[in-house]
Amino acid sequence: MLRETRILADLLRKAGFEVQAVGCKLESNMKADLNIDAPSLAEDCVICNPIMQALLLNDAKTDLNILMGICVGHDALFCKYSNAPAVTLVAKDFVTVHNTCSVLYSADSVYRGKLEKTIGEIASDKGE
Repeated sequence: MLRETRILADLLRKAGFEVQAVGCKLESNMKADLNIDAPSLAEDCVICNPIMQALLLNDAKTDLNILMGICVGHDALFCKYSNAPAVTLVAKDFVTVHNTCSVLYSADSVYRGKLEKTIGEIASDKGE
């Protein structure tokens, strides 16, 4: 989402805002180095670091943090550690091309069977 982030940053600068940007792959933490058991991620996968992102922006004393292309769930960690108010403008979700509501829009049509199956599997795993 670098292109989209650059467009947003340019627009904000033109409107008179000072923009500080941090990337999601700070410190290049590797899945293997962190001993993370996530079969869906390649061993050489670089892991995001939303806590470090927040801490760096805290050091920069930002007044508002706009999260652009942050992974779903990582935004919660970022917000927990951010001193400034934070808003997620775009959540990263490759399955829905960064349109996380699309699943909700299609819950009664295209995805209905898949959602019911997934919810059923989750409920059976919990013994419900």
